[in-house]
Amino acid sequence: KSDIFCPHRPHHPPSLPNQPRTMASDEFISSFFNHVDSNIELYISRLAEAVAIPSVSSDLPTHLPDILKMMTWTEKHILALGGTSRQLPNPLTTPSRPLPPILLGEFLSDPKKKTVCVYG
Repeated sequence: KSDIFCPHRPHHPPSLPNQPRTMASDEFISSFFNHVDSNIELYISRLAEAVAIPSVSSDLPTHLPDILKMMTWTEKHILALGGTSRQLPNPLTTPSRPLPPILLGEFLSDPKKKTVCVYG
């Protein structure tokens, strides 16, 4: 299915950067692409929802309400996926320049694993 949207995706998954190919990594990558292929309509629908919210941070006076709406949308999805979230006040907010809060989402599965920070 996803070959329509990703025609250059190889049928045999590439090895991960700086890691030798193993049977386990091939199985994981294959499982991942199978999952994506079987849920493509869901992912396209979620992407359509997200891009429909004009959260243009470079135009805060016009789009602050949209940015707040996007933060609420994102927080809802973090919670639905089993994560935790909280919104922290933006320390740079002033009465003359309101700024959106900082959304902190966390998916803690193993405290010994590496942390990934996503900023958008």
